Parts: sequence; structure tokens; C-alpha cells
Amino acid sequence: MDKLRTVLEHQITPNSFSKVKLIEISDCAKLVTIFPSHLVRNFQNLETLKVKNCNSVEEIFDHRELQDEKTHANVGGISCHLRYLNLQGLPKLKYIWSGDPKGVFKLVQDLQSVEVEECKNLNYIFSAPVAKCLLQLEKLEIISCGVTKIVSEDEGSSGVVRFHFPQLKHIKLKSLPKIKSFYPEVMFTLECSMLKELDIDVFDICNEILLSPVEKVIVPKLESLCLGAKTTTILYLNDQFQDLFRTLKILRVCDCSSLRSLVHTSYSSTLFRNLHTLEIESCDGLINLVTFSTLKSTLVRLQNLSIRNCEKIEEIISSTGHQVQHVEDDEIAFNQLESLKLFCLPNLKCFSREKCTLKFPSLKEVIVVACPKLEVFSSGILVAPLLCGVIQNKYLEGEKRWEGDLSNTVKGMFIDMQEEMAKGFPNIIKHPLHKKHELLLARGTHGCDGCGEYRDGWSYFCGRCEFDLDPGCALEDSNKTTNESGNEQVEESNIRR
Repeated sequence: MDKLRTVLEHQITPNSFSKVKLIEISDCAKLVTIFPSHLVRNFQNLETLKVKNCNSVEEIFDHRELQDEKTHANVGGISCHLRYLNLQGLPKLKYIWSGDPKGVFKLVQDLQSVEVEECKNLNYIFSAPVAKCLLQLEKLEIISCGVTKIVSEDEGSSGVVRFHFPQLKHIKLKSLPKIKSFYPEVMFTLECSMLKELDIDVFDICNEILLSPVEKVIVPKLESLCLGAKTTTILYLNDQFQDLFRTLKILRVCDCSSLRSLVHTSYSSTLFRNLHTLEIESCDGLINLVTFSTLKSTLVRLQNLSIRNCEKIEEIISSTGHQVQHVEDDEIAFNQLESLKLFCLPNLKCFSREKCTLKFPSLKEVIVVACPKLEVFSSGILVAPLLCGVIQNKYLEGEKRWEGDLSNTVKGMFIDMQEEMAKGFPNIIKHPLHKKHELLLARGTHGCDGCGEYRDGWSYFCGRCEFDLDPGCALEDSNKTTNESGNEQVEESNIRR
């Protein structure tokens, strides 16, 4: 297929492909246009189009001929039932639809799913007229593309532009380094009345993407939100975004290296009242999750809390600015929390320093793995009547540990860690076999990535990369420096207790 330059010759019998529902095109290095305008009429029943790894493709649907012919032909008669469009690995793609005669709108009116990935030369996904016709669109995923906007400007429009996607349920925008806006320059409203899932890793410029110069965002049913942003220090929420968060049931925050706290204390106390799952991962600047003063009226319906691979977090509930006046009257109740997972948190010292009562009436599962500084769970009274064990194996295997209650169990785990350190095992090391991240001392069955042997017991572990080193391999020749062949060895300066 390397020499294929066109899908079909210009002269074909009308309705020759009227029954075709699926077309897949891949690895056609010289193909430039997938559907010239003269072919569209022959695929009235096309439902699925997939184009992958075609290095020369510049446009998918070329309608410019139709614009030239519109005085001689009834373009309004062009129709198609395209429902699923999947484009991947098209580095020269400039346009999905080039030209917008009125008849073209019938080509997109049934679209339900648009997935575009690794199209570095693509500047936008939809023109404004096309976007207004996507009344059946349910899924939109844009990943690793060069787009600067989702919808291009409509030069003929005046006043507030309205975009309504009544069936859109899922949006994913990932790895879009050039994106500046959803729709540029002109004031607009965005309504996604059925949207339930939003996955976006450019939250630090969300004001530009969705809110400027947006007049209104209407997303009344958003349930799941996954955020990632390299530069934000706190989840910035203006009034419209606070409204979006109030309906959330699932929130995932990943790879926010500068994030220091989940939300500002000035935000409404009802912000996360409907949240039942909160997952934080690889947020290395995070110091605490929430403050004591804001917690009492937030996270009241939380069922699952997971915090993984956050290097700086020291406590889950911060005591900043809070003074306990009467310990016996001051309590925090996580009435619906069933699962708590603390995984690879090298500086976590406690869940809360407050000398108040912590109540977990529904808590059934606690996982604590590679938290070498976790000496106490809390400084006050702890009530968890349904809990009967703590999982400390990094692969969630083996028996649960239990020493009567959660506080004593956490203390026992810390004592074990101190005993291992007394044998010469530091709790955190750096190693030349895994330069990307520090390795934490953790318990569990493991395959050593140094010697290849399987063992049960302690190892030095990277939770982000699933990398293990047996202590014998990790600490062997730890005092050596770089040898004559240039192979690096673990240095004393790379080991910290």
C-alpha cells in the first residue's frame, strides 16, 4: 500500500459502495486525501472510518470541489451516516473537513464518536458551522495533537456564539501542548447537558481553554473528572468551575508536580459534598490534602481515598490555622469512607496531627505501603469498628497485619521499619539502575530487577515504575564510586535515612 495515492479512481459507477459501512485505511505512505468530494456520494451508509499511520495524509474530507460545483449540482442531496471517526498517526494532517458548503452538514449530523491522536500538524478539530451540527456526538478524544483550539472561529458570526452538544458524555483532552482555547476571541456559551466524564491534563490553562471569553458553561451532570497540570499550585476554581465540581462523584488528580493543596480554604464548603472517590497520584509538591477547618463540611460522602507516589506530603489533614479548644467535643467523621490507600509516600508522618476524635464507622480496607516515616496515624482518639487488618504488602498479597486497632498497627509497622534500618537498611535510596525516582523500602514478594531472583521480604521499590531491588543488590558496594569502565555504583551520598 506504500504507492497508493488515491482511494478510488475518479470515474466510478454511482452507488457502487452504497452498502459499505466500515472503512479502515492504514500504512499508506503516499495517500494525501482520503475522501475527495466526488467519492462522498458513493458511501451513503458509511458508519465507521478509521485512518492510521498514513504519513502524507493532509485532509480526510475534501469538499472544496462541491463549493465550486454548487451552482451546478444539488449539494443538499449529499448524505452520509458516519457515526465513528478514528484518526491516528497522521503527522501531516491539516484538515478533517476542508470547505463547508451547506450540504456537507449532512455528513456529520450522525457523528457519535470522534477520536484523534498523534496528528501534530492539525490546528483545530471542527469549524464552527460543523461543531453546531454535532447534535449526536457522544465522545470526543483529542490526544497528542498540535491543535491550538478545538473549534475554529466563524468569521461571519456576530454576538454570542452558542455551542450545544446535547448528547456529549465523554471528553478527553491529553498532551496538547499548543492549545490556547476551546473557541477563540468571540464570546460564546458551551452547553453539554449530558456530559459525565472529563479527562484533561491542561487544567493550568483552563481559564483560556473553557472560560475565556466564555459567557457561560453548562455541565449539570458532570460526575467524573481527571485533571493533570504541571504548573498549578492549587486547583483554581472561579464561580463557574465551582459549580461544575459540586456534581462530581469521582475526582482524579495526576502528575500535578507543583500542586501544594487540593483546594483553597476560601472556596465554598459544599464544593465536594457529592464526591465518593478521590485519587491523587504523582503530585510531588503536595504537602497536605485539605485543612481541618474545611474538611468538616467537605468530603462528607467520600467512600474511597487513594494517595500514591507523592514525595512531599506530610499529613492528609493539615492543622494549619486551627486551634482545638475542646478535644472531647472536636471530631471528624468519615461516615462513608470504606477504603483508604496510602502508597509510596516517603515523607508522610501522620494522617492528622490534631488531638481530636477521628471516626471511620464504615472503614473496611486500609493499605499502607512504603510510607517509611508514618509513625502514628493520628494524635487523638481513633474509632474504626469494622476494620480488622492493614495490608502492608506492595502487591496486596499475604495476611493483613493487626495489633488490636489502627493506631497500634501503624506503630508496629513503623517499629519494624526502624529495626530494618538498624540492620543497615536506609528507608530511601537512589540507585544508578533506576535514576528517574528514589526507591523506598517496602515489604512484599518481589522479582529483583538487579539479579532477577524472586524473594519474599523487604525490597527497594519504585511504585511509579514497578521497579524492585533486593537490599543485597541495592546496597552492594554502596561506598564505591564510578569505576574505570564508567559504570556507576551507588554512592554513600545517594543513601538517606
